[in-house]
Amino acid sequence: VLYELVNVANTDGLIITSSALTSYTSPEELLHLCERYHPLPMVSIAQSMEGVPSILVDNAQGMRDAIRHLTEVHGYRRIAFICGSEGHPEAEERYRAYVDELAEHGIPLDLDLVAPGDFRESSGAAAIALLLDQRKVKFEAVVAANDNMALGALEALKARGIRVPDETAV
Repeated sequence: VLYELVNVANTDGLIITSSALTSYTSPEELLHLCERYHPLPMVSIAQSMEGVPSILVDNAQGMRDAIRHLTEVHGYRRIAFICGSEGHPEAEERYRAYVDELAEHGIPLDLDLVAPGDFRESSGAAAIALLLDQRKVKFEAVVAANDNMALGALEALKARGIRVPDETAV
């Protein structure tokens, strides 16, 4: 319904949060949606779209910086990771950076510390339940592929009486 309210007569341009939208639709469907609004000027945020100027995020460097901080500043070696939506380009790039940065610090990848997620806060909480209740793994820190999942993980840890950042960093 919201998309029906936007039209050439009442809108000057579109800023498209393409990365968030492709969590719910394919890149092809998003391009088709954008075609409805031509000739409005458009810009895509966080994901490249054919024929649309894009502002891209350096997902790999951001994740590398986070892992490097946890390993070099805090000395953590057991770092859990909550993945983003499967097949999502940004999620895959962030996961690759996590794996690469662990290897860079001589930390073997432990797949028991890797939990699925879908960029929603609830999946961050579900990941903590999976890691602690089902897999019963111990970790010093948890990193998520986005802020929503990190918030869900944070709340789930707090609900269990785990002090953040004293007992587990997020």
